[in-house]
Amino acid sequence: MTSIRLGMFLTLAALAAGQSSSSSKVIGSGAPEPKLPVVERDACPREVVFHVKLEKDVRMYSSWQEKHALVGSLKAGDKVTVLAGINIIREPDRALVTQPLVHALVTQLLVQAPPSLKPGDVILRYGLNKYDYWNFWGKGAWFTEYIDQVVEKRASCDFPDERACYLKIIEYGTKEWWLQVKTRSGRTGWVLATKYTDVKDLGYTAFDGVCADPEADGD
Repeated sequence: MTSIRLGMFLTLAALAAGQSSSSSKVIGSGAPEPKLPVVERDACPREVVFHVKLEKDVRMYSSWQEKHALVGSLKAGDKVTVLAGINIIREPDRALVTQPLVHALVTQLLVQAPPSLKPGDVILRYGLNKYDYWNFWGKGAWFTEYIDQVVEKRASCDFPDERACYLKIIEYGTKEWWLQVKTRSGRTGWVLATKYTDVKDLGYTAFDGVCADPEADGD
């Protein structure tokens, strides 16, 4: 199990906003759901990643924004430098609160503490940031939860004590993960690394290893 580093909490960035629609009612204390799409600029990787070998063919564009031009294509086996990452949430996931959110000391270290939530509440999940924390919105407030405390749809808690998992994903939305890359020839552009809706495995097959913790010891 990946260990939680307290230092991560100190560097969490302020989050962008987003919106969703579904039969599951999101609790919001009367606050309107944030406007879509949500653009999160704190996506992995944390830093520049060199010599990334592509696992499949991808197209390279002038920008991640709607109005972009095709500037080239990359083949499986090509190596690039990954400069930055962006999450675009076109429809957020919906998550069910299954346990009281317990943060203790951690709450004091978060940029924004989680709102008062109780089991049975439904909230919105957005992107995964570069420190392995999911961005959530509920009761009109933004907060983050560590990846290990969130159970994916059709999955189960990885902890022996399931009370350590606070949130369960019940509906998937639509997300995109864009990466800015630089080729060996020096050409720079953006690639759509992943676009997913209802998936069990959120692995990034085109850019495997890009999101690995640079401080990990390899265990």
